[in-house]
Amino acid sequence: MGALAATPGVLTKVIETDLRTHVVQTLEGPRDFYGHPLDEHGLIGPQVMVSTLHPDDQERFIEIAERSETLRPGEELRYELRVRHRDGYWVLAKCRSVPKEWDYRGFVVVIRSEVEMVPYSSGLPI
Repeated sequence: MGALAATPGVLTKVIETDLRTHVVQTLEGPRDFYGHPLDEHGLIGPQVMVSTLHPDDQERFIEIAERSETLRPGEELRYELRVRHRDGYWVLAKCRSVPKEWDYRGFVVVIRSEVEMVPYSSGLPI
């Protein structure tokens, strides 16, 4: 996966998400999840992940997760979601995800994502 272009003032991180458990692990970049601490293994659970999403993005997040399961080698999925930082402000997460592991049925079980985290203003389109 090619790196996203670096933008001044924008944080970039690489994460892996296990679609069976919805546990997120940070591989590169800030070692937190939008200000929420990771556990001792560097993981964040699904409760924190879903509770940080903008209410208007939660249904779309479910659609994205379902689409992620059917990606094939070489395919990528690009999407944007609004996430509430622990300090109360919104961040626009610009994501590009590719499949990393599949199960015996051919469904994706782990995706690798590059995420640009941009401070979000309600006036910006999403």
